[in-house]
Amino acid sequence: SYNSSLVYCRIQGTKSVALTVDGSVPTINQNTITGNSGKGLLITNTKLNLRNNFISHNTNRGLELNNAVIQLRNSIIAHNGESGIFASLAADTVYLENVVIANNNSVGVYVANGRLQVINSIIMNNTTSQIAPGGDNTTVTFSAIGGAQPYEGEGNIRVNQIRFQDVIKYELQSDSDGIDDGNNNVIYNDWVFPPSHDGIQNDMGAYGGPLAHFMYPPVYIDPTPLDFGSVAKGNLKHMSIKLKLSLIHI
Repeated sequence: SYNSSLVYCRIQGTKSVALTVDGSVPTINQNTITGNSGKGLLITNTKLNLRNNFISHNTNRGLELNNAVIQLRNSIIAHNGESGIFASLAADTVYLENVVIANNNSVGVYVANGRLQVINSIIMNNTTSQIAPGGDNTTVTFSAIGGAQPYEGEGNIRVNQIRFQDVIKYELQSDSDGIDDGNNNVIYNDWVFPPSHDGIQNDMGAYGGPLAHFMYPPVYIDPTPLDFGSVAKGNLKHMSIKLKLSLIHI
């Protein structure tokens, strides 16, 4: 169904594929798929947009395509037992924007016969290789890909100075490379500080760009009543309130 959605959910402890999407186009945003005995996410016979998902610590591949086209934005695929992303068919297309793919126990991104496009992303510390096999159908720009030299493509940088605060959330340290190193087109600009750093130019990784703030779950607070007591005409009473990272969505 086009109207199905899976948002702000946690899928954990399954004995096979955690989530299979076959021939449908659901909304799958802001979820955590972790600790499953099998693949994290299997996408078959569909075109799908995904954003702000954590896919980690699954015993098999993090995300697998089978005759599918995906756009994955502001997401993290890490610590899976095999490849982070696996696609073997000519019909498969993978578009990655502001993602982190790290510490998977095989290839970071394996796209054998289809098309791969990577922008504003970090792919590093995967055990076998970072991107394979590469070739004419692979385009990488404004990204940090593991290796001694920058990956071939416009704006790519070395990963030797990429520093994360931790390898759980994969937020960049304030002095890390990758900050303000993404594509400078305004459509990729950072909007919310934090989690983005410094200037408005895109930060590589999952916490850069206009979708970065969705990496955090929503916070709802019931305000404490403010008792000003009895205020007579001509008197002045006030209370100071500090608001941090107040967001207005239009």
